[in-house]
Amino acid sequence: MAYKKFEAHIPQHPARPLFRASRIFDPLYIKMGIQVGDTSRNDIHRYSLITESSNPSDELLQEWVTYCGSVNEIIEVHIDLNSYWVGMQKILPILSSVALDYIWLPISSCSVERSFSMYNNLLNSDRQNLSCESLKQLNMLYFNGEGRF
Repeated sequence: MAYKKFEAHIPQHPARPLFRASRIFDPLYIKMGIQVGDTSRNDIHRYSLITESSNPSDELLQEWVTYCGSVNEIIEVHIDLNSYWVGMQKILPILSSVALDYIWLPISSCSVERSFSMYNNLLNSDRQNLSCESLKQLNMLYFNGEGRF
């Protein structure tokens, strides 16, 4: 049952192309492309869904070249991406800043679905006459952990 839901939802998910593009911030993804001869992975313009890569500055392009050249030195099988990019901040300050934004994107729609469930609790039949301001305040209380329903 869960697989059928996954199969119906994920391939058409509107954020899927962005999640796929954000793989560039995993040095093992870039390294694997180099090893199998997929040099297109080294083209930053290929990832134009990432705003900063659609029209990169000269500095970002230089950092990109440095990043792609450095991935062959990685010998680990698993990398903590947060630690990796925090460690690269001195060498690749622009790219690290961008990467640290994108590696923290939610990887599923669970939090969105959870928020819809919370809204259903907020907007149940007993609360149909709430003003916009009251609804905003109730929403703030609920999402900041003060509201218990």
